[in-house]
Amino acid sequence: MKGKGLLCGLLALGLICGVSAHPAYADASGYQTVNVSYQDVVSGNTLTYTSWYNDDFFETNAENGKLAKLSVALAAQTYVSAESIAEAVTSMGFTVCLQKNYDRIPTSADCDFVAYTIASRQIGDATLYGVFLRGTTSDAQWYSNFNIGQSTVHRGFDTASQDVYNALSELITDNFDTNKIWIAGHSRGGAVGNLLAERIDSTDDFAETENVCAYNFGVPMTTTNPMPYENIFNYNGAGDIISAMPLEAWGFGLHGVTRVYSSELDETARAVFRDWTGVEYAGGSSTEDFASALLKWCPTRDDYYRVDAGFAPVDIITTYVVPALAGEATYSPEEILLQPQIWSYFLRHTSMIEVIAYFLDHSEEIVHAHAPVTYIAYTDAMYPHEHEFNEYISNEDATCTENGTETATCYCGEKDTRTDENSLLGHDYEKVSIAEDGTVLFRCHRCGKEMTKIDIAYTQTSDVADDEYLGEPIVPAITVSFGDKVLTEGVDYAISYADNDAVGTAKIVLEGLGAYTGEKVITFRIHAHVHVFEEYEYCNDATCTQDGTEKATCYCGATDVRTKPNTARGHNFYLSDVTDKEEIYACSRCDEKRTYRLISAAVISIDEDKFYEYAESERGNAVWICFDADVLTETDYRIVSWNVAEDKKGYVVSLTVEGKGNYHGMQSQEIFVPYPPDPHAWVIWVSAAGAAAVGVGLIALGVVTGIRKRRLGD
Repeated sequence: MKGKGLLCGLLALGLICGVSAHPAYADASGYQTVNVSYQDVVSGNTLTYTSWYNDDFFETNAENGKLAKLSVALAAQTYVSAESIAEAVTSMGFTVCLQKNYDRIPTSADCDFVAYTIASRQIGDATLYGVFLRGTTSDAQWYSNFNIGQSTVHRGFDTASQDVYNALSELITDNFDTNKIWIAGHSRGGAVGNLLAERIDSTDDFAETENVCAYNFGVPMTTTNPMPYENIFNYNGAGDIISAMPLEAWGFGLHGVTRVYSSELDETARAVFRDWTGVEYAGGSSTEDFASALLKWCPTRDDYYRVDAGFAPVDIITTYVVPALAGEATYSPEEILLQPQIWSYFLRHTSMIEVIAYFLDHSEEIVHAHAPVTYIAYTDAMYPHEHEFNEYISNEDATCTENGTETATCYCGEKDTRTDENSLLGHDYEKVSIAEDGTVLFRCHRCGKEMTKIDIAYTQTSDVADDEYLGEPIVPAITVSFGDKVLTEGVDYAISYADNDAVGTAKIVLEGLGAYTGEKVITFRIHAHVHVFEEYEYCNDATCTQDGTEKATCYCGATDVRTKPNTARGHNFYLSDVTDKEEIYACSRCDEKRTYRLISAAVISIDEDKFYEYAESERGNAVWICFDADVLTETDYRIVSWNVAEDKKGYVVSLTVEGKGNYHGMQSQEIFVPYPPDPHAWVIWVSAAGAAAVGVGLIALGVVTGIRKRRLGD
């Protein structure tokens, strides 16, 4: 039954029973070490793979080698158990939100699902959701793997993808603009992850496309309408026939960017594979022979479902091959060929025998090419670890004359030590003694080295004269010498000044350099400066109303400005405009204007009562002058002439008024003032009126009496 055993192990690459994921730890750079352990299907050995997690992986959704290596490790871990993958993601700081289908037993009628874990982690204001999808184990899900369907997507994978999508829609209900989604899977899990990522990208239901990334490995083909999303990454081996199905010749492909690993592993990947499994890599370098054999049997996807001699290829696979992959086989590959009921089919389709023969002859090669350990080795080879030595810390081993070292630690634990440039301590001299000639002895307290210098206080300096303060710091020149030697500034000493920018005592401070040490202070006086302002010059800046200024300059450069009396020019007004009521004057030298009302526009009248009340010489006070609503007073006008003449009915007053103050011009008028009525004439008029009224009354009475008599018949 050797053939039966080979066929059972041919594709059941997820038959991995795990140990556990070791706890992660984070270093100062934010990296967390993640150690994943599982039992390898190739060797049967327990393998441990170390990877790293960092929140920085998700700053963008661009392809990231470190995230790819972590994703393939977690994709392998999904085969172990629900508890194992939960422990792995929890160790990275995630909280498990949902685990589904791990205990669900697939059957031929119920197998279009996938076991998966959804976990979340907070990154600042964003929530990162990780979706980790398990591949196929040796169960009836192989029916789903071969359930290609006849639409644009693989039916079995798409149905499982929709189930995961629905679960996400119940978990993620808000913050779509800040959510991040990370998808990882291997084999069947990778195929479901490929369709799930495309579904999320095309809808933006849970997160923006720039916040979504998917890393899938050993990914079977999923669609006949692949979309070129740049955030979906598929990693397939050139010799992995599982990732070549359904065939590209049938029109199938993958969403996103597909990286096909080298047909032969490089030495790094081979070494990893050999170290972990204990065997040499035996994977194939191409899937062309397998594809060629399958295309002879099924040239198109329609042929996969076409019935001939009572069977379609899908019937043969689901009846005889899938049960073997699901651990339910009743026939070996050889026994399948001896079944009488399908013998006629084999005679018509001898290419079927070629396909089965390929599986029999290349079983170990296929297992090696698709195993998770192979994809871990591939990914390590594609993204070799590059140490990150960022924060170097001094080892505190510098001496007075030699630099010390500093060491940085990569997130992987590797250390790098280098020279700590400019870290040498230099001698730390302490003053020991001073001789009578000014020689000072110093000794380094760390190494004992001695040296001598001259105390600069023992030098001679030229005299410094007092000076007066003119507004700028005073910096006297000075000569410094020791014996016959004239010292050089910047070589033998440094010079500085203090309090040299104000009246008082200033200081020159000499600090020893090179062969000289110590400090020497020289003082000088700064006197107050008395300004002398003699010849003032007019600044020609007077205005109409303000006096101008004049300025004088002291010999020190200071200036004094004062007012020059009696230089204001006064206004030079001219008549610029005239209206019916006003005259407008403007100054020819400034912007000032003045407006005067014309007295000729005023209304002049005489108060008759006051006219008769006043004595003749005072009757001018009865004049009443109004300009619009304003009543003029004596400050606004004066009466230039006044003449009163009588006629039969009253007086004719001829007068001329002249405006003053805010009123200009003159107005002349004749105003008639009637005589007042005679009081005696009023009495006579009343008496006459009374008599007339009596007479009229008597006449009226007589008329009425006569009328009445006529009415009565008198």
